[in-house]
Amino acid sequence: MSTAVVVGYTATEAGADALALGARLGAALDAPVHAVIVLPRDDNNVSVPADAGYDRLVADAARGWLRDGLAALPAATGVRGHVRYAHSASAGLVDAAEEFGARLIVVGTGAGGPRGRHRLGTTAEQLVHSAPLPVALAPEGAREVPIEVGVPRMTAAVGTRPGAEELLRAAAA
Repeated sequence: MSTAVVVGYTATEAGADALALGARLGAALDAPVHAVIVLPRDDNNVSVPADAGYDRLVADAARGWLRDGLAALPAATGVRGHVRYAHSASAGLVDAAEEFGARLIVVGTGAGGPRGRHRLGTTAEQLVHSAPLPVALAPEGAREVPIEVGVPRMTAAVGTRPGAEELLRAAAA
């Protein structure tokens, strides 16, 4: 079995796109897939005092969103859901990737980009420019493609900084 795939999940259409692409990539790579919702750490919010009841409510809601998202996938995908806490969503996904030994992070893109193009949200933008491993951007509508279709095509953008060769190798694998 190959190393894991981490999916940054939100209870949105973009999150469903990321989850679907992550499940297809996991199947293609014979890799376990971990869907992760990242919540802000208590020390990250100076405007709202920490409250255990509120924190529990938010964590329960996140677990519910994960259950609903995973329920939309075929049971055979075996995607596991996790809630993590971090300073930012991108930092939490990188931490989860390290925790699960992932070779790839999958995130959705923002809606409203020109046809056939991605519009990067904050998390995708941060990951694309600073993640220490490849980032896959799920195109809008990826949730509508059956898991069995697999990944018939992939486009990779490769920079010139150190490690770019590894990105190219991972995309080609």
